[in-house]
Amino acid sequence: MGKRKILTVRGPSGGTLTTREVVPREIQAGHHRLFYCDAGMGAPLIMIHGLGASSRWWFPLFPQLTAANIRALTPDLPGFGRSPGSALNIEHASRAILAFADQLELGQFFLCGHSMGGTIAAHLAANHA
Repeated sequence: MGKRKILTVRGPSGGTLTTREVVPREIQAGHHRLFYCDAGMGAPLIMIHGLGASSRWWFPLFPQLTAANIRALTPDLPGFGRSPGSALNIEHASRAILAFADQLELGQFFLCGHSMGGTIAAHLAANHA
């Protein structure tokens, strides 16, 4: 769904140029329609942005992550970026991320977060693992 975007930056190995495809998508995750970007193949890593940010926060990391065989998944939380709705509290945001992972049929995945996203990731790991 949507146009594909190609990022070209200096990669992690000796300044070699790497190009990775970033695919913008939307998904129905529970009660929420989430916009997200999907880049790379390999171990899934859900990257949760902070307050006032969006999935674009993570774009500079895509080439390095995808070169390391990581599938970077960067959802916009409800009310942020391109995802419609109202901003959620930490509990509801962690449930939205869990619904996102379930909809993508991710049996196992890594989580990381920045600022508020880190709190969401920690809450999800502590209460839903």
